[in-house]
Amino acid sequence: MKLRTLSTLATICLLSAAASTATANLLVNGDFEATPADVYFDGFDPTLADDVPGWNLFLGAADGSYVYVNGFGSANVDVDTANGPSGGGLETAVGSRPAVVPGYGYTASVTYDNYFSAGGAAYYIDWFDGVGALLGSIGGALGDPNGPLVYEPYTQSFSVLGIAPASATAAGVRFTAANAGYNGVAADNFSLVPEPTSLALFGLAFWVLIGLTIRKRS
Repeated sequence: MKLRTLSTLATICLLSAAASTATANLLVNGDFEATPADVYFDGFDPTLADDVPGWNLFLGAADGSYVYVNGFGSANVDVDTANGPSGGGLETAVGSRPAVVPGYGYTASVTYDNYFSAGGAAYYIDWFDGVGALLGSIGGALGDPNGPLVYEPYTQSFSVLGIAPASATAAGVRFTAANAGYNGVAADNFSLVPEPTSLALFGLAFWVLIGLTIRKRS
C-alpha cells in the first residue's frame, strides 16, 4: 500500500512540474516565427513537407492545391486549392506532439481570415495513444464573419476545448482547407494550452494526496 501511494505521489509530482508551464503554448513553433524561409509545398518536392519546424504539411485530393508558410518574421500560413474538394493543410509533426493527461481539458485556438469565401476551412485537436494511433478528433469549421472578399488578416479567431481521452498520451492540432476553387485561407497564432480549471483540480488532488500521506505516517 505504501509503495503504491509513493508511486502515485511520484507520478503526480512529475505531472505537477510539467503543469507549472501550463499557460504556455504547448505547440512547437505555433506562430511560425522559427520558419527559416518561405516554404511553398505543392507536392512536386515531397521533402518540403517537414521543412517548417514542428509541423507537417500535406495536400488534399485536389490537383493544384498548395500550402504556403511565410518565413522571415512575417510568419503565417496560407492554404489554397484549385479544382477540387480538399486542399490539404498542416498538422503537428509526429515528433512535436505535446504530452497530455487523460481526462484533462485542452484548448486549441487559431487566428485566421477566409479572404475569398468561407471555403471549408477547419481546425481540430487530434488525440493519440502511446503508439501514435489516432484516437479521435474534436473541432469544426472556420466561419467567415467578415464576409466574402473582405481581407482583414487574423481578426477572426476560433477556439475548441477538448478533454483528453482515457488512452491519450499526446495531442496535436490540424488545420485544413476544403475549397472548391482558389478560396484562400490565411492563419496564424496556433496554440494548444491546458485548461486552468483542470490544472487547479490537479493541484488540489496533489496537495490532498500529500496530506493523506503525511497523516498516515503520523
